[in-house]
Amino acid sequence: MQTINHVRGTRQGLQVVCWGLIWMIFPLMAGDPGMLPGLISRGAMFAAGCALLVAINVWVLCPYLYFRRAYGWYALACIALLVVAGIVTRVLEPPPVPPPDMPAGPPIRRPAYFPLLIFPPYLMSLIGSTIVEVTFFVIEREREAITLRSEKLETEMRFMRWQTNPHFLFNALNNIYALSLMKSDAAPSHILRLSDMLRYMLYEGNGERVLLSREVAYLKNYLDFQQLKSREGFNVQADIGPVPGDPYIAPMLLIPFVENAFKHSHIESRAGSWIRISLRIEGTQLQFEVANHKPEVPYVQDAQAGIGLTNVRRLLAYSYPGRHQLEVSPAADTFTIRLTLDLA
Repeated sequence: MQTINHVRGTRQGLQVVCWGLIWMIFPLMAGDPGMLPGLISRGAMFAAGCALLVAINVWVLCPYLYFRRAYGWYALACIALLVVAGIVTRVLEPPPVPPPDMPAGPPIRRPAYFPLLIFPPYLMSLIGSTIVEVTFFVIEREREAITLRSEKLETEMRFMRWQTNPHFLFNALNNIYALSLMKSDAAPSHILRLSDMLRYMLYEGNGERVLLSREVAYLKNYLDFQQLKSREGFNVQADIGPVPGDPYIAPMLLIPFVENAFKHSHIESRAGSWIRISLRIEGTQLQFEVANHKPEVPYVQDAQAGIGLTNVRRLLAYSYPGRHQLEVSPAADTFTIRLTLDLA
């Protein structure tokens, strides 16, 4: 904010100086060189008047009237400024000085339309400085709006990453508790896995990018905990290839597709249900596919869990604009998603 105010103050100060210089130099360039002393005094008077008028406009009238949409009061104030400036100029301007080579004669009189010659410098300075201020005001507001939209979108994306399935977490804790009651040797290792998942969610998952190997580890741990729900295990096949080079990826990006597969496949209570997961890296392209059996009657295991495909699309658009392709292929008895990411 201090930087913005400094830039704005510098711009407004330059406006005051520039408009004053314009009406100091213009009479000198357009006038008769033989009347230089008179032109200098007249230019200095107009320069001081324009600089003062612009200063009042950019530091008082624009911020306190125009930008607050008090357009009527702003117009009245501008008219009053012009009238006062014209009267003061009419009173203070010295009489015309004749050229040295001009023969003696009656004093030079100002033309009857002289008052009309006073206003153009002030009017042009007032209008010009207002246009500059309004232009930069619009640019600043647009920049602020873009920043706010970006911050809001980033906050929404982080919130969506936190919306992991609470149903899964409760089941994981219950399964570990059951293993501990049975004094199973597998209980400590599952506690460590759950601890690693929570660490990933709370710390690593809060950043913009994580190593793909960490996302894959979270995915594998999730699948292991899901298999604990059944003694025989579910019909889940995960073909997850190696991660050459271990590139970076947006955190918590792949797990929503797997969560949705478990949520909609009815795999916990139907023997014929199945889930297929495939992950491959080809060059800088990540190929990720999740397919699941779809029961005849639509089924949702936990209606409040997961973040949904709509939000996943938004997350992809935010993290990989123009660098992803998501294909959703619903069929009579299957549901398949294919995600291609450019990890370069």
